[in-house]
Amino acid sequence: MLKIIKIEENLMKKIIVSLCFLKILSSAVELNEIQSFEAQFIQTLTSQNEQILYEGEIYIQAPSNALWRYTKPIPKDIYIQESISIIYEPKLQQAIITNIQENLNILSLIQQAKKIDKNTYEAKVAGVIYTILVQDGIPKEITFIDALENKIHIVFKNIKLNTLKNENIFDFNPGSDIDIIYN
Repeated sequence: MLKIIKIEENLMKKIIVSLCFLKILSSAVELNEIQSFEAQFIQTLTSQNEQILYEGEIYIQAPSNALWRYTKPIPKDIYIQESISIIYEPKLQQAIITNIQENLNILSLIQQAKKIDKNTYEAKVAGVIYTILVQDGIPKEITFIDALENKIHIVFKNIKLNTLKNENIFDFNPGSDIDIIYN
């Protein structure tokens, strides 16, 4: 059980780094100064020839708000606000609040992003190589291998730029029945 929790915790850290990288890459490829990014996503985690498929929606708003809303295989929301992440699991009625400190220097991400070819960018952060595929200047996919040798591939679809209307979507308002864990 502890190993599963550690794998999921490590995955969440990588997702957070990927999210920050996606935000910065959007600026790096001059996407008309994106202020918000919305999309559906499919995330595939491959580990020792086994695959886990996740689906959901992502919302990003400059300068530092993000929400990953997982719908499959189980509902889970990951809020990112400034230097805090909140992982909310409705079925467990709990939320884990964590300070984000590890390898999230946005300037470093910008400086390390290198154009490989017309549609491919790459950066190495904390020993992890992130490959970002763009189409018409819009990020469509992110692929990386985490510290546990899991391959993570995220595909974005139905992308909307600069159309986010509900800024309250980034507010986490737990009910009194939710256990809050500070990590």
